[in-house]
Amino acid sequence: MRDAPAPARRAVPGLLPWQGLLLACACGAWAVQDPASGALALLATAACFRLAGRALPGPGLMLLAALAGLAYAWLRLPAPPDLPDWIDRRPHGVLLARVEAVSDRPGNRLEILLDGVSFRFDSARPLPPGVRSASDSQTVPGAAVGPTQAGEPLPGRMVWTWQDPAFRPVPGSMVRLAARPHAVDGFDNPGVQDWAWRWRVRGVFLRVFTQGGKAVELVRQADPSALEAWRGRLREAILRGAGGDSAGGMVLGLVTGDRSGVDPSDLDRVRRASLAHLLAVSGMNLAAVAAMGWALAWLAGAAWPGLLLRVPRPRLAVLLGAPLVAGYLWLGRFEPSLVRAALMFGAWGWLLLLGRTGVLLDGLFFALAVMFALDPLCVFDVGLQLSAAAVAGLVLLAPLALPVADALRGGGAWRLAALVLPGWIAVTLAAQLAVLPIQASVFGEAGAHLYLNLLWTPVVEWAAQPLAYLGALCATWWPAMGDALLRASAGLCALLFESLRFMDARGWLAVHPVYRPWSPEALGYWLLLGGLAYARRMGARRAVAWCALCLCLLGGPWLWRAWEQSRDAVSLTMLDVGQGQALVVEARGGRRWLVDAGGTASPSFDPGRAVLSPALTWGRFPALEGIALSHPDKDHTAGAAYLLSNYRVGFLAGNGFWPGSSDFARAVAQSGLEPRAWRAGERIVLAEGLELEVLGPPAGTALTGNDASLVLRLVWRGRGLALLPGDAGSAVLEGLAASGRDLSAEVLVVAHHGSRSALAPGFYGAAGAKWGLISCGRGNAFGFPAAEVSRALGEAGMRVLETAREGAVTARWASAEAPAIVRGVRGR
Repeated sequence: MRDAPAPARRAVPGLLPWQGLLLACACGAWAVQDPASGALALLATAACFRLAGRALPGPGLMLLAALAGLAYAWLRLPAPPDLPDWIDRRPHGVLLARVEAVSDRPGNRLEILLDGVSFRFDSARPLPPGVRSASDSQTVPGAAVGPTQAGEPLPGRMVWTWQDPAFRPVPGSMVRLAARPHAVDGFDNPGVQDWAWRWRVRGVFLRVFTQGGKAVELVRQADPSALEAWRGRLREAILRGAGGDSAGGMVLGLVTGDRSGVDPSDLDRVRRASLAHLLAVSGMNLAAVAAMGWALAWLAGAAWPGLLLRVPRPRLAVLLGAPLVAGYLWLGRFEPSLVRAALMFGAWGWLLLLGRTGVLLDGLFFALAVMFALDPLCVFDVGLQLSAAAVAGLVLLAPLALPVADALRGGGAWRLAALVLPGWIAVTLAAQLAVLPIQASVFGEAGAHLYLNLLWTPVVEWAAQPLAYLGALCATWWPAMGDALLRASAGLCALLFESLRFMDARGWLAVHPVYRPWSPEALGYWLLLGGLAYARRMGARRAVAWCALCLCLLGGPWLWRAWEQSRDAVSLTMLDVGQGQALVVEARGGRRWLVDAGGTASPSFDPGRAVLSPALTWGRFPALEGIALSHPDKDHTAGAAYLLSNYRVGFLAGNGFWPGSSDFARAVAQSGLEPRAWRAGERIVLAEGLELEVLGPPAGTALTGNDASLVLRLVWRGRGLALLPGDAGSAVLEGLAASGRDLSAEVLVVAHHGSRSALAPGFYGAAGAKWGLISCGRGNAFGFPAAEVSRALGEAGMRVLETAREGAVTARWASAEAPAIVRGVRGR
């Protein structure tokens, strides 16, 4: 008897010409923010098509597509409006606005988009300088005119963060709230996407924050539809059945996407366990809903076998799953992540209905084309990037595991069962490998917790989610059954949270900062994965050329950095940390020292993890030669604990007074460092010819608070480069000027963020600096920098740059004799 022919090997599908043009359009759209990366991605895409032997699309056609994408994205990008000057003074007043959209956020918060916003000043408070009231007939020449009692329209949209809301406004409602609007801005550092851009693509340029319901009034509540009212009743029913703790909040999140009921500490544990995707409203949730369609199709085929002769099971699954997907979209309030996933599933379903096989890649590109046509700025959506990369990873890498699958296929039920675990591991690894550069670049952290995905993802997807969905369906018309199903789902979620708490208490959920790749490295990585998938379809010469392209993209940035770091140069970077201060000194060989570590007033925001580490790990590994803290104030030290816990740090120094937080003490103990107290007269050698002179505080000093700040002078081969006075006050600074010590420096880091309490004209004159750098947050509540300080710095002959206006500012000296080249990250 002739042996049955071996099954044909399923090859990785190639890209069609229109799909190449779509990639070119996406490269052009990306160039709206980052022209260099967009152009490089376009060149790499065109080169890959040529190496793959594709005549179409040609380079000229791809260039035209990229220009079209660039033009389309530029036309759709909201232009920054001219905000009133008084916005940066953050005056007290009353906002009247219409609610456009409402999103739930963890920690019992609402994120509300407002439009049609008008603002009027609080009549009980003095008006900011240069702003007139309704009764005034004169204004200061050239000054901005602010809103009167009647209110003034504000441009663009506004995002309102409401902590512990007293009610949930319905889109279309009118609200009035007492708040202090300020510009969406800040944390603009090299290699980090600043907050202003993230909100600009959504047309948002202002933000406000309120807590509780005391200062909020619902002027007019829009009439909720019957479906909206039913959604509210369903939410209450889910919480009643599942409970009000984190487990119940997770069940609510699985059904509706509302994660506000999950405790922030539990949410952080889930994130560190690499399980955040289980709580995100994404394609995974929609996939579980679509899987119900497949289950219904299987049950229907088992009950009525003849049905499958008329409607094949894949088509039947699509027909049965489509209403479920549509219902879940509505239930999830059409969150962008769900809409993206629905488009992908819709494309795959449409292709299945047409009888196509191998639909993953074509469906993905079809969905991406629709999204791009609707909004070209979707290329900046991190959720879309992760979804597209994960699906592409499955398409490209999963076929590499086919030999194992073929070896196990056809051997009965036990072999089929044996496929489940390897198949799950292969799918997880393929998706994780594909999204690795995005995760490293955006989140900047990683942990060795893939095994938790293998354990808990099936439990949540195959048990907790179906139970939650079925319980929600029963909750309103069969409460007893619905509550039982919801409690069962909540029990599984509680088991997840309890296990993570157990692991966290023993330090088993540690995550660490990772190297954040430059865009060429990310491109090279993805091309390398694609080359592995297509290796069998390329000839030897093309394979060698493909590898050479990957090596150039992967190795080019390393060679560039090695050349830069081999030069005998010194730089001082004032990072944009908002209303705080953090300075990075870098010398030959890439050695870096941090002076101060930023901070904010928020107890839940860690500037070390969210701001400093992303800036420090862009193209670099998490290491510092040392950290010096000028004084223990939170706005100079709050980020230090994270760095000490997670970075390789050579030493820790300060003025002898240390932050009193338990996090800092724990981090110091974990680092194994012995903190040093520096005193005036010491010279700290950083590198050959480079040292820090300690000018204050003096030994045995009785100074406390800001006046006890470290005052440092960066000296390179006898030349004063920069003065770093911390938050020292006027008396200390003028005393140093009168002491006759050499204070000369080309760059002055202005003391205390430009506060009036640190005004010291004599000190400015003694420094003789050409540049004055001020670290302050835009629209800060203190009014920094003070007008008197800015004026005195100008009179001393300095050009002043503020992080509030320039983002991070870097001063670079190419040699000990060369003048400083100073520029902000925004290039102004």
